[in-house]
Amino acid sequence: MQEARGVVISNTSPARHALRMQAATFLRFQFQWLR
Repeated sequence: MQEARGVVISNTSPARHALRMQAATFLRFQFQWLR
């Protein structure tokens, strides 16, 4: 469900989708670094 919504957002606003993906990757990296 979340993935589908992300696709819709990317279709309507690619910039926002890219920003979301970048933020998710950054958060994941931070989480792994903290571990």
